Amino acid sequence: MGIEAICSGLSLRRQTLESYINALESLYLVERIPAWRKTDYERVGKKPKIFMADSGLMFSLLSWNLEQIRYQPDPLGKLIETFAFHEISTQVEIHSGLYEIFHYRDRKQREIDLIVEREDGSLLGIEVKSASVVTKNDFKHLLWFRDNLAKKNPFVGIVLYTGDAAISFGDDLWAVPFSMIWPSTASP
Repeated sequence: MGIEAICSGLSLRRQTLESYINALESLYLVERIPAWRKTDYERVGKKPKIFMADSGLMFSLLSWNLEQIRYQPDPLGKLIETFAFHEISTQVEIHSGLYEIFHYRDRKQREIDLIVEREDGSLLGIEVKSASVVTKNDFKHLLWFRDNLAKKNPFVGIVLYTGDAAISFGDDLWAVPFSMIWPSTASP
């Protein structure tokens, strides 16, 4: 949901909402990540993406319940993406200066949840899925980005998912289960 939609829904002016978001950011309750714009492609989005600081806090503030999460893919996807962002951004912060984290979206609705760029220009594109099965279609935006924007920069694309096995989808494209990255999330 964009800033304009939130302003409209709350009957607030954009400047007022921006000041609220700035206050939440200074209290470490939300975090903005910039859009990846290192391209001459004119349809690239330029707006930052906002994440809640904690997926549990997000769950509570939105008054979600377990039934909503279990049977509605949108809230579950948002929670999992928030969790993944914070786990990955923690790793980026630990290696301060070596990596930067971005998101990608363009006017053609191509979106990549997270892009991690290493100081040498190497790119890691990450799509986060709440599904337990991954198909080639889940890589379509990663493939487009690799072939059209990453160009000469080394690029690896992964889809994080809730399944059990790491699966190669060819040419540095991988489906990776959360359990391989965060062993504490693995089933007993």
